Amino acid sequence: MNIEKKWEWTLFVPLLLLFWWRLLAMAGANSPTMDEVLHTYHGVAYWRVPPAAMLHNITNNPPLVNAVIGLTANLLAQPSLEIPPEVISHGDPVYASQVFMWQVNAHGLTVIWAARLGIMVLALLLAALIWRWSRQLWSGWGAAGTALFLFSFDPNVLAHSGLATLDLGTAFFLFWAAYAVWHYWRRPGRRPYLLAGITVGLALATKFSTLIVFPALVLAAFYRSWQLGTLRSGWWRELMVIAGWGVIGTAVFLLVYRLDWAMLAHDFLWQQQHQLTGHPGFLLGEVSDAGWWYYFPVIFLVKTPLATLGLVLWTLLYWFWQRNYHWTTIWQLLLAAGLFGAALLTRVNIGYRYLLPALPFLFVFIGVLVNSFSGVVAMRSRWALLAGLLLLAAVPSLAIHPHYLAYFNILAGGPDNGWRVAVDSNLDWGQDVQGLAAYAAASGAAEVHTLLVTITPPGVYGLTARPMLVEQPGGVWTVGEGFYPERPLPGLYAISASHLQGVFLPQPDGLDWFRARPPDEKIGYSIFVYDVPADGPPQSVALSGVALAELADGPFQQGNQVRVTAYDGRTSFLWPGSGAAVVWAALSSDTRPENQGLQSFYPPEEQPGDGYSLFRWEQSPMQARLSDPAASVLTDFGWTPEPTLGSSDWAERQLFAGAPSFGSQLQLLGVELDLASEELDLLSYWRVVAAPEGSLKIFIHLLDEAGNVVAQHDGLDVQPDALTAGDEFAQLHTIPLPPELEAGLYGLQIGVYEVSNGRRLEVATAVQPTDRILLNLVQIK
Repeated sequence: MNIEKKWEWTLFVPLLLLFWWRLLAMAGANSPTMDEVLHTYHGVAYWRVPPAAMLHNITNNPPLVNAVIGLTANLLAQPSLEIPPEVISHGDPVYASQVFMWQVNAHGLTVIWAARLGIMVLALLLAALIWRWSRQLWSGWGAAGTALFLFSFDPNVLAHSGLATLDLGTAFFLFWAAYAVWHYWRRPGRRPYLLAGITVGLALATKFSTLIVFPALVLAAFYRSWQLGTLRSGWWRELMVIAGWGVIGTAVFLLVYRLDWAMLAHDFLWQQQHQLTGHPGFLLGEVSDAGWWYYFPVIFLVKTPLATLGLVLWTLLYWFWQRNYHWTTIWQLLLAAGLFGAALLTRVNIGYRYLLPALPFLFVFIGVLVNSFSGVVAMRSRWALLAGLLLLAAVPSLAIHPHYLAYFNILAGGPDNGWRVAVDSNLDWGQDVQGLAAYAAASGAAEVHTLLVTITPPGVYGLTARPMLVEQPGGVWTVGEGFYPERPLPGLYAISASHLQGVFLPQPDGLDWFRARPPDEKIGYSIFVYDVPADGPPQSVALSGVALAELADGPFQQGNQVRVTAYDGRTSFLWPGSGAAVVWAALSSDTRPENQGLQSFYPPEEQPGDGYSLFRWEQSPMQARLSDPAASVLTDFGWTPEPTLGSSDWAERQLFAGAPSFGSQLQLLGVELDLASEELDLLSYWRVVAAPEGSLKIFIHLLDEAGNVVAQHDGLDVQPDALTAGDEFAQLHTIPLPPELEAGLYGLQIGVYEVSNGRRLEVATAVQPTDRILLNLVQIK
């Protein structure tokens, strides 16, 4: 092996190994991005679902790259495709992909990693092909090494080489097709001709934008014939060659589609409509669905490394100056220019990734410049300048590891300020949810208020998230529970940059409080974290039929330290007074109670709101009613764990007095009976001893003398998971009396059980433990 060959391998192998290591590290650090779940689902189904059943898996692009993604996912992760039929019939592929990834499969993150591996392999093959073509074109390792270095250190290339999405795969197959065509034109033959046709077909099967290969072929063939002096004699032969490639390529394209004409028609028409109607986008502080003609030029300038920009400009100037416009270079530049031109025409302005397939051609094109340095001693200063530019490319690339997707150069102020220029897949594609979960765990936050660009459930990473805004069917956004836009409650808030810029929100004003202040932390440049401190005295507010965001600022006039609970005012009352100086209740007009006992809790003073009334207490109204001698509330009732119905010695069997405690969670303070003609109303009064461990319900049984249940009511209409020790509530139990019920003496039995498993909470006694107690006897007439 000669010295030059040793130098080549010394450069080629380490660059590839470093590139591979960085891809593996990034794939492990990044959460699934917005499109990966859908592409993985489609790719897995491509190999295991007949074409006729694939319509529900449509990703609206040709399926080749999805097939590569699905191949490694199937081989390495073997995911289940046992998706419920009702999910399939729903007709929403995004919904179906989420069910597939996070419900049907318990190892969704492993499936995503396996899917990413297919794209990483294509990235390695593309890197090797860039080296090979540069080496063959320029006959020197300097140009090949420069092209491979720029490719393997480019943050945009790295970002998409480790994601299970389409753009890197499109770049590989288009570049392979361009190389195969060049190889045939350089050395014609049957095998090179057939390979060129096949690779053209594979390129077409990645994205519809690769159709630019045909006009580029015609123009390049025309120019090549003119340059070789065969234009008059060989032009029609060149057209026939291209037509043959069209036939072979179309056949390959249709085979990749598995001759599924319905899917092909749907994909093409959808893409056509999508390109015409546009997509919500953001650029330089402006949001638009129609896009901007200058979007991609701006994005290219601010997201391409300055070293690459400098080398491309230097090469173009040198190329124009030396006037050696070889057909090979024209062929490469036609493809790159075609991709840029198509980007200028589209109204879908969502990411640099649309330009990614053009980059390999630019890296190889830079060989025009580097090749001119070879063997010229006087060019040492140019070699030094080249080395400096490559170092300029390496430093920011290494510095931003593994957050390559968020790369912006200094023209945009670096990655910290990139969100001011562009968002979406340029910066914020859901890749940092894992980092947010780690930050929340390290900070000790029990839950985080979130507004994230992601389709990965935060719970996958153990993150308890409370959505600030919730997207409803039809694209309508509603304010989530526990979020008050005017003055956010204390806690940790995490907002994606795209939402902070209002890209997808019809009413982005709800985030003005956050926009007005810098974040306390950034997670991977894409998620902004705000630690909102408590302000003012502790208060509580109980909501019935009213969202927190709908309230006037009454509870928030003195600060934001407001605990939020919920109840149904028609059948319950809640006084969340634990630790609160003031308690509020907001009661909508259609949830006001009809029961007089429940009505008595509300003071006559109320503050009218828009469709609701606001009430205020400093003392518990329940305690006032329990101690009111005029009220018919039984507070000092005797109770027994024994079903002693109809017994003449009932009083003697009332073994216990005072308030029984159920499971050391809820304490029964009293009951109030109202026996109507067709039903029995019982109002039970409770104090929370300890925060309930799960969702609870109270049961009331009407028992005959034999202990049989003849009527009952189960319910608890307050929010159990928001209760804490010291809170008080009342629950109305309406027990319908069967028409055939005979007059006589009946007993009332009460207990509490966990909804999840039906287990009753135990009442400890000195005599015997029990899971229900007999309250008193009722005379039914």
